[in-house]
Amino acid sequence: MEQASTRPEFVHSPKTRKDEKKHQKMFREMEKAEEKAREAERKAAAHRGANAKIWATEILPKPGQEADFEQLRTSKRVKELLWEGIPFEVRGQAWHCAIGAAVSPDYKALSATLDELMSGDDDAKPEWIDLIAVDLKRTFSKWIADTTSGRHRALYDVASERAKDGDECLRRVLGAYALHNPALGYTQGMSFIVAMLLLYTEPEEAFGARRD
Repeated sequence: MEQASTRPEFVHSPKTRKDEKKHQKMFREMEKAEEKAREAERKAAAHRGANAKIWATEILPKPGQEADFEQLRTSKRVKELLWEGIPFEVRGQAWHCAIGAAVSPDYKALSATLDELMSGDDDAKPEWIDLIAVDLKRTFSKWIADTTSGRHRALYDVASERAKDGDECLRRVLGAYALHNPALGYTQGMSFIVAMLLLYTEPEEAFGARRD
């Protein structure tokens, strides 16, 4: 049978003309599928950007304004947009309004107390300090892994930027909360909740949201 010349003979066995045509067709179909996926991603990004603009200009309060949670909760327009998902560009602000959490003036004081504990005698440290340290190593690294594929890909840049100082921010927010609520302290799994908040908010806001 006549052999195609597109594959060197020393690489396994050379292709037949039939196989060559079959593989070229498969390659073209793969290229079309990839272009279709890229186009869908471009459209999704454009749609998300348009929705983010609506949230920023028509729904969320302007700087200095108080959030009207009742209006947000009962608005038909907001409900329609919520079904599409809050764009990550405004998600932190939207969560802040929905939760109604205030930036806590206690966060800095609690953070300072945490520093004192960390630099003090090991025997005097509460048990949750070690529990938090264990979870720090596997929290933001998991978020980065999860945001590199599929529908989370658009979050990758956000997650990467936040994760630069993520472990330290996460440690402080979790420690501050444990000090704020000593009856509960820290339990495994809290780190993922706070890490999600930290992807979109500042540490003080994340603490306020977790506290409330």
